Amino acid sequence: MEAAQQQIPKRQARALRARIDIVLNHLQPLLDKDPEAFSALSKAERCKLDVLLAYTIDSLYYMFIRLHGQDPQKHQVFNELERVQEYIYKIKVMDGKASGAKPAEANSNPSPTTDNKPKRNPCV
Repeated sequence: MEAAQQQIPKRQARALRARIDIVLNHLQPLLDKDPEAFSALSKAERCKLDVLLAYTIDSLYYMFIRLHGQDPQKHQVFNELERVQEYIYKIKVMDGKASGAKPAEANSNPSPTTDNKPKRNPCV
């Protein structure tokens, strides 16, 4: 029974590694591009790319925290993911693709480190 219990984390680690490889494969074309290509994008495309990268990084960090046995919902990264989801929703509204309810406001679950300063919109 003990050997079977040791196999579960190994399988989960292999599955996580496979998923990280998939993310890297999706990001590789972006990483291989000339940095000047970013400035050639329209403002809307730059916003979409910024949000994509922010969500990817935050999601990976969320998984990292979870792997280390911490509760990511009590970590600042959870608030950051909610904030980025709000921008994803705004972009979908801008593109006319929004459906369903608006994501929860980032301040609905404030953390002790969150101040009440207005957040800067990176897409403006």
